[in-house]
Amino acid sequence: MKSIQIIFITFFIITILSVSATCQDKKIGDLYTKNVITFYGQNGFMRNNQRLVFNEVKPLLKSFPASGLEYKQYHKNRTLSFAFFIPAVVSGVLYFTKRDNNNYNTYPAGYGIASIGFLVTTSVFDQQAKKHLQRSVYLYNRDILIQKYKE
Repeated sequence: MKSIQIIFITFFIITILSVSATCQDKKIGDLYTKNVITFYGQNGFMRNNQRLVFNEVKPLLKSFPASGLEYKQYHKNRTLSFAFFIPAVVSGVLYFTKRDNNNYNTYPAGYGIASIGFLVTTSVFDQQAKKHLQRSVYLYNRDILIQKYKE
């Protein structure tokens, strides 16, 4: 008899706790859906079930200090990536236009090696930029949920 009462009380407490937890989840779920930025495809973003372009996301990321700092790092690395991409393309074009199959000149090989080196450097900075953008979105989502939850 005592064990049945303990089981009944335990079931009652679990039911009450799960109902109160569900009420909290509804509020957090609504905040999450309305405010959180998620990645959509390769270069897109979603917020509140609407697709956003990058120019709409940029001011949101800059609205908090932590996410703004990560966005600045993203922009810096993205600029460096593009700056190294231009000489990679130029040296690649020079490699293919200056190459002569009959004359084994060492200059075209240098252009090819330089092109590969610039492309590797470009990819390193591009990966760093992507990491900082993901971190910026994460920090924005964290800060916006904390701010909206406190309201």
